[in-house]
Amino acid sequence: MSTNQHTLLFESSSLPFVVQNTINWRGIEFHLRIDANATHTGGEFMVIVNFNDKRYFHRTVSSRGWLFSKGHFPEIETKNHTLKFSLGKVPFKSFKLSDEMKSNTEIEDTLESPFKISGVPLSVHFNNPKEKIEVIPEKKINNNEVVLYEYKSMELNINSYAYFENENLIIDYWKLGGNYEDEIFITIENQDIVRLYKEFNVDADTSIKRELLLQSILKAFNGESCFRKIEKFLIEKNIPHSKSARR
Repeated sequence: MSTNQHTLLFESSSLPFVVQNTINWRGIEFHLRIDANATHTGGEFMVIVNFNDKRYFHRTVSSRGWLFSKGHFPEIETKNHTLKFSLGKVPFKSFKLSDEMKSNTEIEDTLESPFKISGVPLSVHFNNPKEKIEVIPEKKINNNEVVLYEYKSMELNINSYAYFENENLIIDYWKLGGNYEDEIFITIENQDIVRLYKEFNVDADTSIKRELLLQSILKAFNGESCFRKIEKFLIEKNIPHSKSARR
């Protein structure tokens, strides 16, 4: 952690990266937790802020080269200054608090530093909500991948994707909890994917056939039991596939 007159920077050279501090900024107190981890498809950066008896979450995820965020930071300001929350220059390894003077302010700032840092009281809790992260059927990461299910809590991480890799269709289900991690895959090889195009009424000659197929799979199977439903479907339709695991 480093600080100058207008910036408080939290950074680490490696992951996981966890920080918990109580921050007093210009007489306003809030509690901050940063929790950054590497995942099997990229990384995750969670920031939790307890302020004015409310809990704010901001989560940034990198997955297979794509970056997306969810949540928001609190709006904290004084008459003459605004506090800005932002990711640092090093992705997933740094986070910055910036003290910014409002444009209509003419007074001279005499504070050596607007930030005071202390430990978090035992009465403060940073419970990451154990809610299921909604998957909207039309939402996609890119044309060759969709998110079928995601779940995130302090104790458990689960995600499932459908994506194309080396012309094959992969259904991936990954779980990380405590001291264990496992991942299972279903692979439908290129020559058998035509069966899926037919089942979902996708024109196999269109240039966007992959995107249409993934969207059809997402609409039909998204949710907590997505992997099991897809496997059952493939067996019932007698569509060739293979199943493997990594533990």
